[in-house]
Amino acid sequence: MFKFLIGFPFDPTSATPTGYDKERFFNYLIEFKKFFTPDEVLIASEFWDFLSGSRNTMEKILDVITETVAQVRG
Repeated sequence: MFKFLIGFPFDPTSATPTGYDKERFFNYLIEFKKFFTPDEVLIASEFWDFLSGSRNTMEKILDVITETVAQVRG
């Protein structure tokens, strides 16, 4: 069985970096509901967790980015 998904690395409508709200996201994109159902779409942390196979992946990625920037800035 094949499962086709579309993923978005973050939700621009969310107040938090790792948060998401599918209903709000679907309403944000013009006619998005016409082409996709919620079970076909992965957003933000849900997307990253699916790719990695573990939880809190997006948080870990953001931590690595934050640490790297801090080191570069010295």
